[in-house]
Amino acid sequence: SFPTPRSSDLAKAKIRVGLHNHSRIQPDEVATPDDFAKALDGASPYMGINLDVGHFCAAGFDAVAFIQQHHQRIWSLHLKDRKKNQGPDCLFGEGDTPVREILLLLKKDKFDIPAMIEWEPKEGDKVADIRKCLDYCRKVLG
Repeated sequence: SFPTPRSSDLAKAKIRVGLHNHSRIQPDEVATPDDFAKALDGASPYMGINLDVGHFCAAGFDAVAFIQQHHQRIWSLHLKDRKKNQGPDCLFGEGDTPVREILLLLKKDKFDIPAMIEWEPKEGDKVADIRKCLDYCRKVLG
């Protein structure tokens, strides 16, 4: 079971808590759609999801379909491009994560979900790489 803050405390303070996923599918991790469902079952309406789309893809799940189905409970997105099957992080557009499709879905359906670029590689010019990712987002969104 997943420990969650008391519903009354969250509602009183009007604090949203977003569960963040990783790609490791293990009992002590939130990684799968079922993990999110279990964690949120009966939880406060202030409990939601901070979906890391790169980890979600690397674990073998469809982030676009998940966002379409659960957008009401997604508080934020971590935008990251990764290869499938636990693959490495990539610049946007070079991995298997459907970053373009996610951005277009948010725009088309007017989902009010903040999306943050998350860049974690240990090598390279991180500032230049983040600029490339931001430029990719700007180009996709026009």
